[in-house]
Amino acid sequence: GLPDRDNYLGTEKNDVELQAKYREHIVTILKLAQIEDAETKAAHIYDLEKMIETVHASRTDSADIQKANNPWARKDFSGKAPGIDWLTFFNAAGLSAQPTIVVWHPGAVTGISALIANQPLDVWKEYLTFRAIDRASGLLPKSFATERFKFYSTTLNGIPQQSDRWKRAVNNTSADL
Repeated sequence: GLPDRDNYLGTEKNDVELQAKYREHIVTILKLAQIEDAETKAAHIYDLEKMIETVHASRTDSADIQKANNPWARKDFSGKAPGIDWLTFFNAAGLSAQPTIVVWHPGAVTGISALIANQPLDVWKEYLTFRAIDRASGLLPKSFATERFKFYSTTLNGIPQQSDRWKRAVNNTSADL
């Protein structure tokens, strides 16, 4: 949702304002989708995203190549990062025959795995529902596209006006081709 981990964790005035605007965006998208109890669900979604960002590596740590080479045997994932059904995950990813996988951020893998295990399934469903709708909002009725533009383009990037719908359609078609 937000561009950087620090946007979730920051306490500076700009970060706090951005966090509030993002929470409003989540509520608006859920309401446009006619999802009941949008405010409560938006709070769950935002809190989960913040927990995910909390377990992720900082930008500085992410750039440190010395911390990047962490080979894990595929069979060891369940012990090192319990909470995810790794057998199913690797089968679905087509990695069931891969003996070793390099984990760029072990703390993120173990942290997110723990979140999967300890957060209610309904919260994950709310989060995934929002993510799917938000990502598709440019393809949904105008009110969704307008809200997406308002937050991601105007609030985050200062772009004052959305291009015409026909131009966006041509650009999306060109990008897909």
